[in-house]
Amino acid sequence: MTLLKLKARFYKLTGIYLAHEEENDYLCSPEFWEEHQRFLDSNANDWLPRDVQGVLIGSWQARHGFARAWKRK
Repeated sequence: MTLLKLKARFYKLTGIYLAHEEENDYLCSPEFWEEHQRFLDSNANDWLPRDVQGVLIGSWQARHGFARAWKRK
């Protein structure tokens, strides 16, 4: 099991997010910037660059298992 998967499992159990370094690596990667530019160049898109960044980060987190069940208390 990779370290990122262990961090995702820890996040699911405790809610403490420890993947800041991996997330920053993703933000500096060509993959992120290509996807970011594709969103901004889309004619159907009226999002701000900051909104696109948030969606891409959230997608990265969900893709790697950083999601928790929502419960109403």
